[in-house]
Amino acid sequence: MVQLGSALKQREQQYVASRVEGGAWKILDTWHPSLSTLSVDDDIPDDSPAVTVVSEGAFIALVKEATVRGMVRSGRPGPGEDVGYKGEEANNLEERLLQAREELTTLNLENTKLKEREPETESFRFKHLTLEALMRLALSTDIKDLS
Repeated sequence: MVQLGSALKQREQQYVASRVEGGAWKILDTWHPSLSTLSVDDDIPDDSPAVTVVSEGAFIALVKEATVRGMVRSGRPGPGEDVGYKGEEANNLEERLLQAREELTTLNLENTKLKEREPETESFRFKHLTLEALMRLALSTDIKDLS
């Protein structure tokens, strides 16, 4: 019979948190010695010394404080971080996201250049107003034709 404690001690991560109904959080110390007597098929009781139950508010407060102190990094992996097998779809989405970010940067640069161009001349404004008037006239004619 495989003991649960010895199987869990092989994990890299000592603590596991899971949200339960009602908004509480259970935190399991997977390396706690009390788990060594349980088999893999046994359930871990809530009153086990390896289990800590905290309210949603307490859990959020802990995460915020740990983040402020620099003990927690973002839950999302950064660029180039190895997060294991993601699948082809996730890889494609990540690639599209990077391309979209590059395109956004390029468009922002172009937008900045357009804003920095020389002021419009009076001739340009006159042509622009003429085109707008022609477009409104064409639109009103189209609307009359529809009715």
